[in-house]
Amino acid sequence: MTGGFSETQLGPNAFTVTFKGNGYTDFDRATDFTLLRSAELTLGSGFRYFVIVDANSWQQMAVMTTPTHTTTTLDASTTGTLNSYGGVGTFRGTTTGTARSTTWGGNSFLIQKPRTSNTIVCFAQPPQAVGMVYDAEFVRTALTAKYHIGQ
Repeated sequence: MTGGFSETQLGPNAFTVTFKGNGYTDFDRATDFTLLRSAELTLGSGFRYFVIVDANSWQQMAVMTTPTHTTTTLDASTTGTLNSYGGVGTFRGTTTGTARSTTWGGNSFLIQKPRTSNTIVCFAQPPQAVGMVYDAEFVRTALTAKYHIGQ
């Protein structure tokens, strides 16, 4: 429904990449898509490797309530009194019928939308960094195959 990527360039080789999932996106997929976009951004900027220097994930919560609907049906077994006054006389009579109302809807659902963010620094050659150094080409190939993207 809604969601997607955004990125902010922080320097010549530094970016923050954010992915906003919708209510149908699980956290693993959101994390993978943020990693995939980080790899694509690295390659698109002329680099091959990246390091995640900061990562965040959280949930945006929302409540959705379905509309309430009511239908009324009539049949011949309801009893009531009809009085009519005015004109040339007075009419009094009884009429019968039933009315049944059915109401549905009005249910509330909690929707959890995952959000993930990576701040990355990109490199042309593998850096001598402490921590995980990602090969952007490998990450892109692995994740596009995992999610059947572009196939």
